[in-house]
Amino acid sequence: MDQNPYSAQHENAIAALAAAEVGLQEQYELYGHMHRFDEGQAKLALKNAEVKLEALEQECSVLQNAFRFDPSTIQGIAYRMNRSWLGQAFDAMTGQVPKPPKTSEEEKTKLAAQAARRDALLGKDGELATQQHLVTRLRYDLQFHSTLDWLETDSDYAIFSSQIARLKPVVEGLSASVARFEEHVREPRELCREYRQRLGLAKEKLAQAINFQDRYQKVPPQSVEAARVREACSNYFGTDDLARVVRHKTSDVKDLERELAKCEQRISMLQQRDSRVIERLIIDGNNLCNRGRGKNQQFIGLDALSALVPELLSKWPSSEIILVFDPGITRKLRMSWEEIQRIFPAPVETYRVVGRSADEMIIELANTPNAFIISNDRFSEFSNRPALKENRVFDHGITKSNILVNELWISVNYSPSS
Repeated sequence: MDQNPYSAQHENAIAALAAAEVGLQEQYELYGHMHRFDEGQAKLALKNAEVKLEALEQECSVLQNAFRFDPSTIQGIAYRMNRSWLGQAFDAMTGQVPKPPKTSEEEKTKLAAQAARRDALLGKDGELATQQHLVTRLRYDLQFHSTLDWLETDSDYAIFSSQIARLKPVVEGLSASVARFEEHVREPRELCREYRQRLGLAKEKLAQAINFQDRYQKVPPQSVEAARVREACSNYFGTDDLARVVRHKTSDVKDLERELAKCEQRISMLQQRDSRVIERLIIDGNNLCNRGRGKNQQFIGLDALSALVPELLSKWPSSEIILVFDPGITRKLRMSWEEIQRIFPAPVETYRVVGRSADEMIIELANTPNAFIISNDRFSEFSNRPALKENRVFDHGITKSNILVNELWISVNYSPSS
């Protein structure tokens, strides 16, 4: 099973692009045919081809009749027709048949030539079949050209061109997503492979330790057989303390199972992260105007946020991007609300909450399953709301020159204002 959540989309996009390119090439060829086609010449060619086909069919008919009966058969029929019923009965009893006529060398040569001509006409790829194919093609070309719609052809050309223009960046974007996911999943995948191998060996050793313990428990402790088991355990594990060996090997298996589960969970989390359908992103505007936390928090204005929003738009052009600010944002930024709105691209919705909590509005906007929040706020008073219960709140990190949203694979540089 392919672990990459982008692979199927990538393959489908490549197939769709290839189909559009084939369609466009067919339109090019159709345009060439339409420009080269001469209806008058095609009609004349069809008339001449039909005349020739008729002549060939007549020739075939004559040749087939000529070979329907050979001379001996014709003579035999004539002989029997001229015999009385008594003579026919005599012939039947005596087995008498007419002698075949003698054929001259000239007649033999003529018959051979006729047979060769018949074969040349009636063969699988003979003249008759070739001429029939030519007539059929010329008729089709004339019919096709007479019913061809130039406007429809132009429309098809435009559709294929539009599909190619739309699909090329999609294929490129999905190629990048496939490569990016493979890069992120490579390390945990290799660790999983390593842990599985180590776990298999650990289970074999645990099975051997349990085998030694079972054999030891079935014999008297001071017996020769018991000593042999302890010696075999010492040779295999370096100690004859059977209980200790079983305990250690059991612990090894559990440790490796735990590490393997963590690796598999990591891969599953990466798959889930990249399989999300994002229809709406709600950004806690005031929260992203600050860098650091607690005593180290510093107000940086819109520097990081104005760099993040265009990146979100480029990755999710069909999704809603909503910015929500507290009412005091204009005072903090020393800007009018209109000036703040103009900083962000037109598709982005901006809200300044008045008369209610901005957190409450953010949580309300994220009430659908495909809506996600970007904020470092814990929203503890809304812990029972779907966005919190379904882990649809993404942390962000802001450094002096970079903003990161790891859950969205986003890292954007920004220029801090002086």
